[in-house]
Amino acid sequence: LNTSLFFQSATSFLVTVEDDISLVMALEPSDLSGSAYIVKITGESKNYFLEFENVNSTTPPPPMVFNASYHGLYYIITLMVMNDNMMTKPAQSVTVLTKPLPVTSVSIHDYKPSPEKGVIFEIKYPEKFNVFTRVNISYFEDKEPRSVLYKDFFRGKMVFKHWLPGTCYSNITFQLVSEATVNRSTLVRYSGVGHEPKQHRTVPNPPTNISHQIVHITTGIFSDRAEAGSGQGEEEANTLQPYDLTELKNESYSWVDYNYNGSDTQPSPSQPSWPSSRPYTPGDSEEFVNRPVEDYKDKNELGSATESPPAPTPFHTLLLQLQWLPPLPPNAYDGFNIYIYRDDTHTHTHTQWLSKVFTRSTVKSIIKKWREYGTTVNLSRTGRHQKLIIQARRALVREATKRPMATLKELQSSMAELGDTACGNNSPGSSTEVASVDEDTRDFSVELKEPGTYTVSVTTVSSSGVCDARESTSDNSFTLYLSPEGEWFEALQERPQDVNVMMLSPTSASLSWSLSQEIHSGSLVSLLSLTCHKPKLSQRMESHYCTQVNSSSSSIRNLTPGAQYRVVVYHTNGPLVGPPSEPVIFGIEPTGVRDLVLFPLEPTVLILSWSRPYHVTFRKYVVEMFYFNPATLTPEWSTYYEIAGTVSLMASVRVTNLLPAWYYNFRVTMVTWGEPELSCCDSSTISFITAPEAPEISSVEYSNRLLNVGWKYSERDTDLAHSRMLHWLVVAEGRKRVKKSISSDVSRFTLPVSRSVMRAVLSLPPGDIYNLTVTACTERSKNTSQPRIIKLEPAPPKSLFAVNKSQTSVTLLWVEEGVVDFYRVFCKQVESDGVLKQDQLRVNYHMVTVSSLLPSTAYNCSVTSFSHSTPSEPAYIGVSTLGMCNRETAPSLGSPDWVCVIERPLFCQVVHTGYV
Repeated sequence: LNTSLFFQSATSFLVTVEDDISLVMALEPSDLSGSAYIVKITGESKNYFLEFENVNSTTPPPPMVFNASYHGLYYIITLMVMNDNMMTKPAQSVTVLTKPLPVTSVSIHDYKPSPEKGVIFEIKYPEKFNVFTRVNISYFEDKEPRSVLYKDFFRGKMVFKHWLPGTCYSNITFQLVSEATVNRSTLVRYSGVGHEPKQHRTVPNPPTNISHQIVHITTGIFSDRAEAGSGQGEEEANTLQPYDLTELKNESYSWVDYNYNGSDTQPSPSQPSWPSSRPYTPGDSEEFVNRPVEDYKDKNELGSATESPPAPTPFHTLLLQLQWLPPLPPNAYDGFNIYIYRDDTHTHTHTQWLSKVFTRSTVKSIIKKWREYGTTVNLSRTGRHQKLIIQARRALVREATKRPMATLKELQSSMAELGDTACGNNSPGSSTEVASVDEDTRDFSVELKEPGTYTVSVTTVSSSGVCDARESTSDNSFTLYLSPEGEWFEALQERPQDVNVMMLSPTSASLSWSLSQEIHSGSLVSLLSLTCHKPKLSQRMESHYCTQVNSSSSSIRNLTPGAQYRVVVYHTNGPLVGPPSEPVIFGIEPTGVRDLVLFPLEPTVLILSWSRPYHVTFRKYVVEMFYFNPATLTPEWSTYYEIAGTVSLMASVRVTNLLPAWYYNFRVTMVTWGEPELSCCDSSTISFITAPEAPEISSVEYSNRLLNVGWKYSERDTDLAHSRMLHWLVVAEGRKRVKKSISSDVSRFTLPVSRSVMRAVLSLPPGDIYNLTVTACTERSKNTSQPRIIKLEPAPPKSLFAVNKSQTSVTLLWVEEGVVDFYRVFCKQVESDGVLKQDQLRVNYHMVTVSSLLPSTAYNCSVTSFSHSTPSEPAYIGVSTLGMCNRETAPSLGSPDWVCVIERPLFCQVVHTGYV
């Protein structure tokens, strides 16, 4: 077993924690007074009871071992003594704490909102059966040990914001801490260190109050000077020219090539005071002396070409002077790096562009090299490797310190992994120079001899300690442009303010902005359509500004109605472009649709069709309709359908489930892709009253020349009070004309009925076949029910009379009733012993003379109406003809019922008293 890590004991009871989790319990022989000893262990979800074995009064029992389940959990071990099988009170209680498991993995990252003071700790540890309350973080701050207890870890992560900028924190370890308070005493156990110690350097604070000044140098003042090397001797490849200074400081600097992907940013607004910026002249009382060193001759040095290169194009040399103040405390730093990035893509010059670089404290080393070696040129050596930047050299030193037994090839291999970061490889047309100065330097000067765009930045460097060197990350660079004519333009710092877009027409706009306090040569307007790429390529309706278009004009043309644009304004100073303005996003209303037409198909179905202009872009059509909602009893607009916008100039939609005989107003609008959406136009509307549905005749009854008609309308429960139904029209159209009517050739009976009533009574002549319909009528349309064929029985003749009687004939006269095709007349002789029939007569008029009758004979006559081959009930009348009589024969009739009336001398009329 391992050495005991923790134990607690009483007078006769000893508990030891071994192997971090094993509880070893033992009794001492000084207090063996009981017959049995039981140990109770509490702390987990259940209690455990263990009994010591082989207990006697002289020899203590062997120790018991209990393997706990949890790491970092406290356990209470209670010893209970039994005498004569009787349990006594607990004799002793001991509290122990097991050791938590260690952290297995640690990651440290910068806290991006504040990398100067904050880091993110991410730890991994066994979570199952591992209990802890806090985490102990131990580290060295430079050389001072520090330790802190933290408990704000969430899922193994924590943001720590209490470190110092630029400081190297090494030997960072994490320990899980378990704590327990028992009887006013606190037990604490620390886990071991199960991970590799980490190190981390915070980002240093940047230098403050960086300022610069550009001074024109008089022609010939610094010409024909030998190039001087750096204070680091032959390590640096860039060349310098010597200057005599009255004040010399023992300070070093270095120049190296370096890849740098910088961007134009604003310089620090805080500028220190500068002396008068006038050209240098030989009479100036300055540290720089306009004369060559004695006995200096411009001759070819070892490793140089045998012929001098062609003279470059004359250029007015400029002197760039930098000044800055140290970073804000607290801050740990070792120096500063000055980055000068030159982009000569537009000037097409690749000659030496940085010939004179100096600080006031480094001229002494330049003159010393001149006096000692007779030259300031770095002499080439056979097999010399490409130079490394200062960060790569420091990394190489740290690697050699960590691995003193590493071979040269291994060190070269580790440097090769750095790639272009370690070596000064520059892309064609651009290059970056890096100068390193110590922490006491506050100014820097460099002579610019070639045209181009220069970006200059100063960063703070922290490299002391075993941590990797780091630079400040705050961007404080500034940019200037040197033209081939010697003019220089400084990058602008001010953004264009109050950019405003004023629409002149749906396809043109004008931009305006407030005046700038900085002097600039022009402005640049950048315009991009935000809606061009939203539809598919096959359905794209825009052709302009699908890619960013830059213009120097404040007037914008060729805009597309319905599109949304983002415009950004830049101020320009020569070829330099200042910071952008706040983006202004503006949208243009679409043109809307035109030629909106409507085609009704059914009472509840119609088609809407429309067209659009060619020069417009939009996302969708929205078809809306306005109507009186019978459910809510309110008029409302509602969206019926949405149609995706396409390149087609025509579109249509089928509208269904409309209410019959209802008023609707339809509107089609265009909706754009922009955010927020724009739509147009509310004026693209068309109104329509749907046709009514055809009613259905439900009942028909005819009685006493009156036709009772009932009908029903629509299966929907529609309140006709809110519909556009005007009235019902009941039409009964007969096949034949009533002979009494002279208005038309067809018998037609109509009756308008109020819309609230669905029953009508028509007075129709009998004897005809009628086509009965009910029509629903609105302001613009109507709809008729399915016709109902009704055949009415013909009526018998009315008011039948017998006139103009004679001995052999009689004339019958009656009134025509309804529609009759013809009449059939039949007279029958009345005799007691039989019936003598008379031939039936067919007449087409309401009067007929029946002849060939017997004189003095009684007849029963009937008249029947016929219509559409259907007979009516017959009308009956009794008639008798006149008889031949004289004075002598008249009394011989002998019957009191017969009276012979002598009218003329030759004839007499016998009238039976039973007939009229």
